[in-house]
Amino acid sequence: MLLDCTLRDGGYYTGWNFSKEFLDGYIDAVNMLQVDAIEIGYCSNNTNLGHGEFYYCSDILLKYVKKILSTKTQLGIMLNAKEFSNQIDLSCLNGKTKEIDFIRIAADPKDASNVQKLVSKIVSEYDLPVYINFMYMHSYASDLNMMQNLLSASTEADGISFVDSFGCVRPDEVKKSVESCRPLWKKKLGFHGHDNLGLVAANSLAAIDSGCDIVDSTFTGMGRGAGNMRTEDMALLQNDPCALSDQVCQFVSSLSKMKIEKGWGSNYAYASAAAKQIPQQKVMDILSLNRFSLNEVLSKVLKTADKEDSHKNIDAFQENLIKNNSNPPIVVGGGETFKSFLSWRPGTIFENRKVIFVSRKSLEHF
Repeated sequence: MLLDCTLRDGGYYTGWNFSKEFLDGYIDAVNMLQVDAIEIGYCSNNTNLGHGEFYYCSDILLKYVKKILSTKTQLGIMLNAKEFSNQIDLSCLNGKTKEIDFIRIAADPKDASNVQKLVSKIVSEYDLPVYINFMYMHSYASDLNMMQNLLSASTEADGISFVDSFGCVRPDEVKKSVESCRPLWKKKLGFHGHDNLGLVAANSLAAIDSGCDIVDSTFTGMGRGAGNMRTEDMALLQNDPCALSDQVCQFVSSLSKMKIEKGWGSNYAYASAAAKQIPQQKVMDILSLNRFSLNEVLSKVLKTADKEDSHKNIDAFQENLIKNNSNPPIVVGGGETFKSFLSWRPGTIFENRKVIFVSRKSLEHF
């Protein structure tokens, strides 16, 4: 079973905003390839995030997609388990469950017991299959006891998927994990890979060969960080004659142009993050600023990401450098704005003061 999640995972690059034209082109490509299932987006109660339509999946959107989607393709949405950790409020599903065929839950394996409660609540109220995507596969791929605990906590679910969140798992680890769980789990078993190390195709094929029922993919690999297994590549590997159809080629072409602008896909920064088991979101956030060279990303982000003081000592920094300092530092940001600022202020403003530059642009004008 091939499950395409282009709009859900690709939303990390667009804020979950997609035009009707884009959606129509996507569904045309999906229909042409007869993809088994698609995950159209998230469903959330948190309306304060400023995300687009595909993070909330209104009933209007779902009805439209259901109308133009082939009846051979299942339609699903994803819930973020973290949003339900304090209170299980399923009101975000109101009026939508008749339009979808399944629900998936993105979950931290450390939170398996709470996820179990969420699944139980959903299956008690809705007649829909529920699947769990357990993230951070690298943390349990070699731990059979932990995987058994995840299976035990998922008894009410219709299936689970292993998610290589950091893109650092190898094909042999995928094979071992699936083969270890397969005899213990008679329900659906899936794999969701990321391409940080360029291994997503090898990992996806290893998952299939080892007994996985579901493999996730996205067109052009569009997805968080380094991206995912490419749907069009899966079609080619399956010798699908429709892989070269006009509908598929046109949609892939439109995405390829967007890829240049948004920048998803494997690169050395993401590969380095995977090798050091660092969340790719950290790299993605830095790269999206377009302020740092590759060398700066590697040296300032990757080499310090595992040090607690890189993020956790901000309070101490403020206390010691600013609040308890009679001559506090000057924090400089901006480019041309800072140049204008300097033009009508005396140079003595910087005497005996520490200066902190937040970007290269501001440093160039100093």
